[in-house]
Amino acid sequence: MGVERAVVRSYGGQAGSELTQVRGPTGLAVDREGRILVADRDNNKLLVMDQSLSTAHVMSVRDY
Repeated sequence: MGVERAVVRSYGGQAGSELTQVRGPTGLAVDREGRILVADRDNNKLLVMDQSLSTAHVMSVRDY
């Protein structure tokens, strides 16, 4: 008996460096509040989105 899978929500589009764009996504996590965090290596940022993927903000990150 197989498990049925379906895409519930998706996020994406053209690669870039604007607020809602990513160029080198390398990691994905969900925090305790259900926010989705996407590590974008090429833009040195952490994209933080709500569960519905309708709002986003960016946290800048730097290499040390």
